Amino acid sequence: MKPSVDPDNKYISYVSESPIPWKYVTAVYTEGNIERFRPLPSPSPKLRAPLLNPPSIIATGAPHKIAEYKEQLGEGFTFNDKYDLPEVEADPKTVALYKSKLGYEVMGRPVLVEDTTLHIEGMSANDASKIKFIVKNLDRYIGRTAVERVYIGYSDGEKVYLYLGETKGRLLSPRGDKGFGYDLYFAPEGSDKTYAERKVISSRTKAIKKMLADEPDYVGPVPPEWQGEWQAGYSPAEGIRENPPLDYPDDLAEAFEMMKRQAKKNRELEMTEGFDAYGWWKFEQKDAIDAKYGEDVVPGASWKLPVFDPNFDPHIPDKQPQPNYEDDFYPLKPGQKEPDVKNHFYNQLMRIPQTSPPTPRKILQVALNIGQGHANGTVTEDYTIDDFIEVSA
Repeated sequence: MKPSVDPDNKYISYVSESPIPWKYVTAVYTEGNIERFRPLPSPSPKLRAPLLNPPSIIATGAPHKIAEYKEQLGEGFTFNDKYDLPEVEADPKTVALYKSKLGYEVMGRPVLVEDTTLHIEGMSANDASKIKFIVKNLDRYIGRTAVERVYIGYSDGEKVYLYLGETKGRLLSPRGDKGFGYDLYFAPEGSDKTYAERKVISSRTKAIKKMLADEPDYVGPVPPEWQGEWQAGYSPAEGIRENPPLDYPDDLAEAFEMMKRQAKKNRELEMTEGFDAYGWWKFEQKDAIDAKYGEDVVPGASWKLPVFDPNFDPHIPDKQPQPNYEDDFYPLKPGQKEPDVKNHFYNQLMRIPQTSPPTPRKILQVALNIGQGHANGTVTEDYTIDDFIEVSA
């Protein structure tokens, strides 16, 4: 029997011919000598399926995805979005195949990856893979049927395992406030409410349940090196990019400067490469800020108004293409380099201090808008936290 060696050379897995419930057992080696056998460990008590070398790392850092994985899989997994894995220019299944292969190569062990697509009526399979660009053009597809597909998968170095969850539906005019991107447009088959109004069982959860039941939609050898194009022109040959971590410092003033820099970079990426800056803020940074600094008003803090216009009404929101005023974020329309309301980021520097208490999140939201304003040229001053916040002794 051919052994499958893990990257750390600690465990070697063999197919077991014994009548134990698990299909696989592990030989534990110490200095090259077999000491004992035991069933292949599962990273989660919910993962009852006899998977060979199951993944214990899930390649995501998005809080809403982490919550869904934990709900379905329980504890025992780690979440890691350190690397920005490039995607091939192909149909969704092929994208997932190569992403699984790349995850193993980069991390040196099985890593669960994910690929989400929205296949709209009249669209090719390859186009359906370009989800970031589809989201920016959804208004033109209202009324069409669509299929949401989520592939999750991993490679153990010899094979690739893929699990598919899919949901049929149609695109409605944007509505709801419980999601982002196509959640505001997509209504599952048989429902007149979008995901953002009422989220039913997600395609991601459907895929996870298949993995729990050991019911893969595809099992096959690791594919050969990709010879075609890569999405956004980013290929592994350039070296794997690392996602910029925001490891918030204890000092809020340092975090303010860090947020300005990252917000500027993300807005520039959104204008050129379709980066999801909205999702980055709403689903990753907001929860991280609250977890780090708490949700209460900063003790002794009060707003200052370095930007003020007596004719500006802070309670009237700028006109927006989709209903996300609650998040104080202004997404770009298809092909846009700047928002409809060019001064939106500048306006936010007046609106936030006049409508919200100085919590850490709101203070860093000011920094967010300064950075975005720097990116599109509507904010020219390099404001610091001291320009906006006064702390009494």
